[in-house]
Formats: sequence, C-alpha cells, structure tokens
Amino acid sequence: MSDMYKQIFCLFCFSFSSIVFTTAQTIAIDPNGHQDAADAIILCDNNTLKVAPFQGAGNNATETTCIEQETNSVWFAWQSENPITDLSIGFTITPDNPNTNLDFAVYEGSDLNSLDFQDPRKCGISTCSGVTGTVEGGNILSEKKECNPGNNGILDPILHFDGNFFYLIVHSTNSDNGFTIEFTDNAQFVGPKPVIEASATSTACYGQEITFSLPETYAGYEWSFGEGASIATSTDAGPHTITYDTIGEKTIEVFVTSPVGCRVPAFFTLDIENCCTSLNQIEVDTTLVQVVSCPSDADGAINIEVTTTSPLDYEVTWSNNETTE
Repeated sequence: MSDMYKQIFCLFCFSFSSIVFTTAQTIAIDPNGHQDAADAIILCDNNTLKVAPFQGAGNNATETTCIEQETNSVWFAWQSENPITDLSIGFTITPDNPNTNLDFAVYEGSDLNSLDFQDPRKCGISTCSGVTGTVEGGNILSEKKECNPGNNGILDPILHFDGNFFYLIVHSTNSDNGFTIEFTDNAQFVGPKPVIEASATSTACYGQEITFSLPETYAGYEWSFGEGASIATSTDAGPHTITYDTIGEKTIEVFVTSPVGCRVPAFFTLDIENCCTSLNQIEVDTTLVQVVSCPSDADGAINIEVTTTSPLDYEVTWSNNETTE
C-alpha cells in the first residue's frame, strides 16, 4: 500500500436510532488521492470523519463487483480490534447535501494487502438519497440499485472479528458528494495508543529540566513542546530534556505514525510555576561597608550576597541601574 497517501484520524458520542455513535471532535480530511483501494485512508480509531467532495475513480474504476463502474470514489481501510463479546459494528454516512445519493461496499479479509474485492460483506447501492450505512434493523446484506418501498440505503451492522481487515468504498455519481461518516461507539480499530512518559507529573518549576519520551516502536514522531520550551520540536522518540523560560500551562503534543501508516496524537499538560520558595528560592544578605559621609555625597557602600538553589542565572539591578553586587 502506498505510504504517501496513508492517513489517520480519531473521535466522540452521538445517538442514531438504537445505536450509540461516538461524540468526539470531527476530523476534516481531503479524500482526493484515495480513489483506489491501494491508496485507502487507514483508520486507527473510530473518529468521526468530515470528508470533502471527491472527484474521479482513480487508476482502477472496476476493482469491485458491487460498484461495477466507479465515477467518484474514496476508500478507507482498518483492522478490527473488537472483543468477541461485542462484534456488531455500525456506521452512518451522511451526505452534506441531503439530495445526494451515496453508495458503499465493505470487503473483509485476513490481510490488508490481499483482499478479494469480488465478494462484498455489504453492498449498499440503493438509489435513495440521504443517510446510508449499517444500522440495526437494516437489510441483511445488500440493496438493489433502486429506491422502491423497502429500500432506504441502510444495511445491518458488520460482525468485526478481532484481527480481520476491512475495506470501505464510498461512491457517488454526483459532484456535490461531501459527507460525514460516524462509527458506533463500540468500534475498536487496531492503531497506536501512545502515552507520553514524563519525569514530572502535573507541575514543574521554571528552569527545571523535564524529560519526555515514547517507546521506540513507531515509524515516525512529530513532537511540539509548547511555549517557552528550550527545544521547540523533535522527530525522534526521545528522551528529550526540556526547560521552560515562561510560566503557565504547557501542552506537549506528539503525533506518532505506526508501521502501517496510522497517525495519531498524544498530549501531556504541565503547569510551570515560579517555585520561588523551592527550586528557585533566593536569599539576599546585605552588609553595610561604608556610611555616606554627607547627604550630598555618593561615597556610601553596601555589599550584598545572593544565594540560590535555582539553576538559572540571576542579575542584581540597583536604583542607579548598576548591576554589580
């Protein structure tokens, strides 16, 4: 499968009929460049996807038996991670324009790169416009290319056995074909589940060294350490030793890419404090060296001694702008 086109996306919870759908942040994606199964968008979790209008049928317009001749199509693929106790997975495809007809087909196999597109698990080619997909109470396997009584574009959910691979093609003869796809809340897909390891918990001190890391098991890393970080970004697993020169809440973000092309984020929030009574504590002792001879003279002298546990440099500034101690 072509790596340059693989993408990944992630979501939340919503209600449709008797099935619970995820309600999360909706991810906007550009479907163009994913018109063939070989360039399918890889899904690593059940995020809601907001798909822009798509054009063309790619390099192979006859690769499925359900949709015999593609006009405009986009492909998705995923690997199931559903437990044996919860296998029935549904999804809805809602066109941006309710008068648009969208077809779909689902194929299943044990290998993402060698599925047979001649025997669909689901084939939804009803000519009815509006919402389509797989929902409890829908037709069992397929609908014909018509919109007669009994045709509503809805098929039964798919049984997702753990480890099996699935391809979904969404097809339209219309050019106004943008849509949103939502998966049921119980849908579990194989994908990275990164957790940032940090030497601090929820708070740290201004100037304190903090390390962040991830396991060296992913194919790619895209770190962003937040405002005031001594290192802004990085592209390896770490550990990364960071200090902050501003106080306040910091969000550390990393996108990881799995060997099969899944790209998912992980976040860590940290509050940077002054710590003036701990790490950055400063004590000042003063010693009178010489008393001013006369109010009009400038021959007085005071010596100060600064002690601090802070790893940061400090500067003494007098009222006359002198900076010596």
